This record gives sequence, C-alpha cells and structure tokens, in this order.
Amino acid sequence: MNNINILTKEEYLFNDQLIKALVTKKLPDSDPNKPWEKTKKDGVFLVFVRVLNSEKEKILVYKYINYNELFSLPLITYLRHRWKYNSAYFREWGRYLVLIEDLTQNTSFEVKLSLNDNMFLSELKNPTRFVDLDPFTFLNSLTYATDCNHMCHIADLAYNQAYYDFLFEILGSTNIFSLYKEKVNADITHHNLLNSCLFVVKDIERFITGVRSKGYNINGGPQKWRDEIGALSSQLTYLDDDFRQSLYNHSAHHSNIYRTIPRDRFSFKNIHMNLGNVRWYSTTRVNNELKNKKTSSKKKNRQDLFQKNYNIIL
Repeated sequence: MNNINILTKEEYLFNDQLIKALVTKKLPDSDPNKPWEKTKKDGVFLVFVRVLNSEKEKILVYKYINYNELFSLPLITYLRHRWKYNSAYFREWGRYLVLIEDLTQNTSFEVKLSLNDNMFLSELKNPTRFVDLDPFTFLNSLTYATDCNHMCHIADLAYNQAYYDFLFEILGSTNIFSLYKEKVNADITHHNLLNSCLFVVKDIERFITGVRSKGYNINGGPQKWRDEIGALSSQLTYLDDDFRQSLYNHSAHHSNIYRTIPRDRFSFKNIHMNLGNVRWYSTTRVNNELKNKKTSSKKKNRQDLFQKNYNIIL
C-alpha cells in the first residue's frame, strides 16, 4: 500500500463521533423526525474558482463541495499528504496548490496547521535541491495556511497573473524564494495561477463576500450552463472520490486494532447526503395514473349532480 492513500499509518484519525456517524448513517445531533432539514452550512468547504471571459467586468465562477466538521482532521491530512499518492485526480487534472484557512483558532478541528508545519516545506533546509524545478510546479505540491482575507488577496493576484507577487505571498518567508525569484519574469505565461488553486474555507459566504470586495462578480456560473457537467464539477467529483477512497483505505489499514467500518459507509450517499448538506430531491413518488382517475371521477360526479338537480327548459 505504498502508493495508496491511507492518510497515515502512524495514527488513527477517526474519533468516536465520526465512527458512530459513519456506522449509524446519521449525525449525533440530528433530528430523526426531520432528516431532510439541512439548512445549516458548516464544516469545511473545498472551492475551485475559474475566470469567465468578459470585456465589461471581472467575472469569476465557483463551485464547492462541503464536508461535515467531523471529517476535518482526515480531510486536512489528505490534502497535506496528497502529493505522495498516485490518485485518479492527479492523473486527470494534475497537481494543485492548497490554500487553507487557518484552523488554529477552532479547537474543534483538532489540528494545528501552519506553513512551517507542511511536510514538504520542512525539506527547505536544503533548498538547492528544488532549484531546477519550475517554481509553480513546485508550488503546486504545497499547502499554505492563512486567514480568509489574505486568501482573497492571493486569489486577486492569481486572477491578474501577478506571478512574482503571487510567489512572494507563498514563499517570501522561505529560503527557496531567493532561488526562484530570478526565474519569475514576463516570459512565464503558460501557467494559469487561479486554475491551480484549491481554496479550503470554514465559511463559504465570507470567502465569496471577500472576493467580491476585490471588485469581482463571482457566482455559480451562467444559468443556461448550470445543468451541464463542467470542468469544476468534474474536478470536485474526482477529488471527493479520492478522499472518500482514502477514508476507507485508512479504516481498512487500522482494522486490526480499531473497528472495521463497511465500505458502503464511505459512499457519496452516506458522507454527503446522510451526514452532509446535499439534499434529497425526491420525497414520495406520486402515482399519476391513480391521481388522474380520481380527478376524472370527481368531474363525472359533479356532472351527474348537475343533471339530477336541474331541468333543461326547451
């Protein structure tokens, strides 16, 4: 399992609440009488953003997927270690830079993440080994923690293709920046900065509002295209599938010590519909044939009643 994403071999990342939720298919505080009520948006949001070409204004399109807060530690571990694994997402879409909202203020996430805590960046004690890499190829293996406002500023730099400033925001405090800054010049036009960013936030509305404050019109995309499967939806689907597979692999790897959790508990239905905010669109199927018969019967009864109580005068 060397190239399979099992999150980590050293530590079991599922707490008792997460195990119970996965197995029972419901959240600890959910109302069994109202399983369809999912109006609260909380947890962790993974957001991809794209540019919609327009000559009149700066338009951005975004799509996101949301995970319940119980999945925070496994999700962040997956994102930090993602460059190690040969996943379906990497084969289809390549690598990406993770910009993650600083979670150190929220103890419920049970994890402290910072730039210096990144496993890959810890190797920068010997930065010369990276000097031959394209700076943005290197950047797309990193996880960078910051606050929401700074994240919106970085998104603004990415939109404007401000390569030097973008690189400085991420690596300016490291030794490797001095090696890379000479490579960043006007000739670097092949790399789309915004397309390579995954934004991980706690509050999706605050993030969108912060981007709008930079002068952007950001929305879910043109109405006429929303029924189509686009690139953003595809990316999120691949990413989600990889993550859910990693959850199962992690559970299976530690099953000799901890409880074995069935494979179907890591399905999209369980994680996003039972435990998340994805709505069940169907409720009770209506028998249209029976409904039509009842309607026809009512019309006939009304006609009979009319004929019995009224005489036609010729």
